Amino acid sequence: MRAAPGLTDSSGATQTIVVTYPDGQDVGFGANANGSFTSPHGRYATFASVSSGGYSLTDKNDTVYKFTQSLGSGTYGITSVTDALGRALSFSYSRTQVTTITSAASGRALHVTRSTPSGATFGMSSLNKTDRSALIPHLLFCGGIRAPR
Repeated sequence: MRAAPGLTDSSGATQTIVVTYPDGQDVGFGANANGSFTSPHGRYATFASVSSGGYSLTDKNDTVYKFTQSLGSGTYGITSVTDALGRALSFSYSRTQVTTITSAASGRALHVTRSTPSGATFGMSSLNKTDRSALIPHLLFCGGIRAPR
């Protein structure tokens, strides 16, 4: 998941921030003059700037998504997901790529490695667990990473 500048006005000021969900859906939040954001019609979520840089998105189930990893050009990558019960996942980066997804409750982690095979146009991702236990199934969804079931 990421949050990136969307539409701009004639002066170049950002008018929308677009959140890209793991399923590829892009959802724009309109910037208001007072610094707040307006959710699209029918979307029950609160979107806000974070004082240290980046954004926070709270959905209708009180799950909070933090986007504080600068990916350049005003785009921020997801750095944590915390549900209404306080269960949290954190995302670590190397430059602009997620490298580790860690469960705060268990300390378990998925390590993500990427490589582009010789002659291939697109790279591949592989996942390596820190132990034999399965991580929270929605971890893969929230991280925008799909693994075989």
